[in-house]
Amino acid sequence: MNARTSRQLVVLVLTALPALAPGLSRVAVAASDGDRCYRVTLDHRPHWISAAVADSSGVFVVDSWGKDGERLLSYSAHGKATGLPSVSGYNESEFVPLKIARTGTAGYLLQLADGTTLLLDDHLRLADREPALQEKSEGRKIGSLYQFTTTGEAVVAYGSLLPEAHRFELGFFRAPLRSGAGEKLMMLEPFDEPDFYVISSPYLAAIDDDTYFVRMSKHPAIYHVSPTGQEITRLTAFPPECRVRPDFKTHMTGPKTAPAHFAELETFTVPAGLYSQGGMLFLLVRSPEAKGGTAWWLYEIDPRSDKILGRVRLPTSSNHVSLAPSETSWYLFERGPVGENQRQEIATMVVLRSSAVAALSLPASCPMR
Repeated sequence: MNARTSRQLVVLVLTALPALAPGLSRVAVAASDGDRCYRVTLDHRPHWISAAVADSSGVFVVDSWGKDGERLLSYSAHGKATGLPSVSGYNESEFVPLKIARTGTAGYLLQLADGTTLLLDDHLRLADREPALQEKSEGRKIGSLYQFTTTGEAVVAYGSLLPEAHRFELGFFRAPLRSGAGEKLMMLEPFDEPDFYVISSPYLAAIDDDTYFVRMSKHPAIYHVSPTGQEITRLTAFPPECRVRPDFKTHMTGPKTAPAHFAELETFTVPAGLYSQGGMLFLLVRSPEAKGGTAWWLYEIDPRSDKILGRVRLPTSSNHVSLAPSETSWYLFERGPVGENQRQEIATMVVLRSSAVAALSLPASCPMR
C-alpha cells in the first residue's frame, strides 16, 4: 500500500459473551436512581460517524458522508441536532471534515479530507489561520493521519510520516500543534498494520500530559507515552479474551467492499476503542453474542497501578457504536450494519451519567437494546 492509497482509505472509511476475568474487583450492578441512563431518537440521522467528541453541553459529530451544512453536527443530550457552518475559508462543497479531537488548551483540532488540520476555538471557529501540524523534522513530514489525540501543545497520532519522496512509514508519532511550540516531530513506534485504525473508534487517549495508545498487533497491548515522548512503556493490564488478535480475511478497498469487511469485524472479540476520564483509561471491547448482536464492554484500567479495576456492559447490542465521553455524560451512538455504498442506520443515542460509568454501575432502569 502506497501513501496515496493510505490517504484514500482514510477518506473512504473514517471507523459469545466473554467470561469475567479472574481478579476483576467490580462488575455492573444496579445503581441509584440519581444515575440517569436513557435512550433518545435523533431528530437528524447522520449518514456515517467518522468522529465524535463531547463537552458539558452535548456532543459534536463528524458526518463525512453528510450533505452540505450537515457534515459537522452538534447534538444535545435530548438528540436535537444543529448543523454547524463550515470553517472560514472553505465553501460547503469543499468542507469535508474527517476527524476532530479536543485540545488541551481549550478548543479543537479538526482534520479535513484534503489533509488540512485546523485549530478551532470552543465555538468551533477558526482560532489560528495557519494550518496546524506543519512541522518538519530531520527530513520528515506528516503524510496522513488515521487517528489522533492531543496533549498540551502536541498531538499523538497513528498515521504516516514521509521521510523522503515516494516513501512513507506507518506508526505512532508525536508532532507539535503549532510551529515554534518547542516540540519536535518524532516517530514513537513504527507499526505497519493499519487495518483496525482505518475502521474503528480511536485507539489513542490522553490523561493530562500523558498519552496512551493500543498497538493492535497479533498480541494487542496498551502503551504509555511520557509527557516528553522520550519514554514508551507497555502496560500489562489487558482483558484476557483480547490478548490474541483475529485476522481479517476480507480486504476493504472502498465503499463497495466495506459491507463484507465490517460484517467480518462483527465476528471478532477485539478491542474497539480507548478513552479516558477522571485519570482512568476505559478500553471498549466488542464480542459477538450466540443469539446475534454484539456485547459491548467497557474495562476501567488504572494506568498508575497498571490494573484492571473492573468492567461494565453497555446497554446496547448494536452492530457498531461510537462513544464520546465528557465530564458529565457518555454519549453512545447506536449504529446498524454497514450496507451498500457504506451506509448505516444511525437513529438512536444512549446517554449515560459519567459517574455511573466510572463506578462501573449502571442503573437498573438503563434500557438494553
